[in-house]
Amino acid sequence: MTQDILKDCTIEGMVVKLPAGQLERKVYLEIKKKLELIGGKWKGGKTQGFVFEEDPAELLEAVANGDDRNLKKEFQFFATPPELAKTMVRMLPATKGIVKVLEPSAGDGALIKAFKKSYSHPDQTVDCYELMDLNRMKLNKLEGVKIRGNDFLECANKENHYDIVIANPPFTKNQDIDHIRKMFEVCKPGGTVVTLASPSWTIGSQKKQIEFREWLQELEAEQEEIEPGAFKESGTTIRTILLKIKKPEKIRTCRICGCTDDKCIQCIKKTGSPCHWVEEDLCSACQEPEPEIEETPEERDKVLTEDDSPEEILKSIVKTHKQAEKHLSELQKMISPENNNDMNFFQQLFEKIDGIDLSLNIKRKNGKITLSVLPQTAGTISPALITGTPEELDAGFFEAVKAPIAEAKGLSVDLNNLQESIKEAKAKKEADLKEAAKNAKPAAPPAKKSNEAAKKPAKKIEKAKEKPVKDETPKASIPDLFANV
Repeated sequence: MTQDILKDCTIEGMVVKLPAGQLERKVYLEIKKKLELIGGKWKGGKTQGFVFEEDPAELLEAVANGDDRNLKKEFQFFATPPELAKTMVRMLPATKGIVKVLEPSAGDGALIKAFKKSYSHPDQTVDCYELMDLNRMKLNKLEGVKIRGNDFLECANKENHYDIVIANPPFTKNQDIDHIRKMFEVCKPGGTVVTLASPSWTIGSQKKQIEFREWLQELEAEQEEIEPGAFKESGTTIRTILLKIKKPEKIRTCRICGCTDDKCIQCIKKTGSPCHWVEEDLCSACQEPEPEIEETPEERDKVLTEDDSPEEILKSIVKTHKQAEKHLSELQKMISPENNNDMNFFQQLFEKIDGIDLSLNIKRKNGKITLSVLPQTAGTISPALITGTPEELDAGFFEAVKAPIAEAKGLSVDLNNLQESIKEAKAKKEADLKEAAKNAKPAAPPAKKSNEAAKKPAKKIEKAKEKPVKDETPKASIPDLFANV
């Protein structure tokens, strides 16, 4: 029925008008949603139709024929809110005269407009890239804007000649990481990159995310978490992080392969991803891996007890940590959004998951899905509750479950505090035992009745003296030792 109504719609200029007659509310809302997803906005009064900023004929025909179109999702376009754009511009360095500026994912020009208001030199220009045709039309109407191409990642220009790069890149499938890496490449030594990013890499265990995290730490990049709901007006509730990256004046070079801060093509060919610095003149691709130490069967099958030494407990935790990283990495690869095979998710889960027990409860309410995620562990851990629309969960669910899995596997344990807690627990136990022994009083001997009768009680008393005092102090269990960690 919805498709029939869409086919009966008429187009007058840039306005799509619904067929005459009253529509049921449920049907109208379905039509309204489909037209809004292709860029239409309802306007009443004399217009009485859905207004578009470009010819809607092609898109209307597509949805009328049953295609599911969502321009925001297709182009990952969620306009930067004006206040956030101002905040990003304020993070840029003060400059005199004209500077070379790039906006690699320009959208409808929100960041460019904010920048040009602050940097008011009459001859100041901004280079940009943009995929969406409608946005390119809007950008062409702005003064001092030069569109250099469609896809920033595919552009051949890799010269590091920009003083400033400011951006709101796409997030899905770690696209923000790829974009930010390239922004850094085209930035001059001493230049600045200010960009939004997804927070997924902050806790992610994918190789690309870990390397990106380490790379930002090396560069001492500034991070600021944006208040939740900042992009609500743009049609998404996704969380974001604001990054400021200063490119070093001096470019480092690896002493083995010769890669630099700007170029590591040989490292990407060797490892499949960009390298990071492990020493001032040594990249991660040239670092020798640590040798793995094989366990004996006795070490592998050992079960901890309260009598184990702190060193044995710590060794077991480190072992669990490494096993958790390995299993989590395997799970990440299997369920990663980058995995483009055609298998069903649960078929993948059944065939590949091993060593991780994970309970999921799924509930649908008010157009959203809530998932309760509970890793099965020996200890007690509260389930993680994750709520969102299907689209939001597609984009970020598996990033969100990393934290509870990591917590269940002991990744957040502070080993130093743990060791101190174990020592304190053992010291307290010994002190309590000494105090109990000191305060113990032997029973008084019975009155003498006869020489013969007196001998037997005397023996019993003597045995009682020899018997050690019973330890009434509660023993610390393994969970107790962790209680203060």
